[in-house]
Amino acid sequence: MVYLGICKNRGLAVRQDDALCYAMQHCGIQIACITEETKEFLDMLVPWYFSGDWIEREEL
Repeated sequence: MVYLGICKNRGLAVRQDDALCYAMQHCGIQIACITEETKEFLDMLVPWYFSGDWIEREEL
């Protein structure tokens, strides 16, 4: 799967395998310490980040 940018992200494409790193980088997130909440946070980050100006599509 790939996330395709629309509106202000038009022309961008982010593969699902790269989505977590992309979202973390663009939100300025660095993990300094792993806690019980870390996995839950990371699991929610990608759907949240790509819920705006992005659409999900099968691989190009």
